[in-house]
Amino acid sequence: RETKLTGYQYNEKKRQFLSGIDAHKSEGISPEVVSSYVQTLKDEGTKKQWIKFSEVFRKYNDKLLKQNKIDFGDMLKKSLDQLNDDQEVLNKYREKWKYVLVDEYQDNNYLQTEIAKKIAGKGRITVVGDKNQSIFAFQGANVKNFGAFKSFYKENYEEYTLLQNYRSSQRIINIANSLIPQTNFH
Repeated sequence: RETKLTGYQYNEKKRQFLSGIDAHKSEGISPEVVSSYVQTLKDEGTKKQWIKFSEVFRKYNDKLLKQNKIDFGDMLKKSLDQLNDDQEVLNKYREKWKYVLVDEYQDNNYLQTEIAKKIAGKGRITVVGDKNQSIFAFQGANVKNFGAFKSFYKENYEEYTLLQNYRSSQRIINIANSLIPQTNFH
């Protein structure tokens, strides 16, 4: 029996699919990888959901290809592939950008992080961010990038914690501390 969706339900379902596609692309995961993953699932209910997602993901990518378009995730993946595959291009950007600064690092996704690491190599990179201010998880941003950064640059890594808050009044800081007790805003 087929169930009809209201306009809101349809738009919500569409938003969920697009969000899922964007999250997978920001991790460098293709529809083919998702399809392979689906084959490993045992639970039929879960498998059915993933099959549907996999089909939508593939159709979405096929439509982009037919229209000769790319989305943000494709742009990032193609950029990283170019840096990985073409030493001349990589050297050009490493020469052009001697130092790399990434602000709002908590809002970077996997591919953005890999591009910055690739251009910077094993040094000449500074990241600035606050794990407690991550707001782009829906676009694949991952605060675990801080740990990955620390691990990747362990030979040449220093961390500085800024304790003074220059953006907010004391009243706002007090309210934030009461609402989020595990975080100590200063």
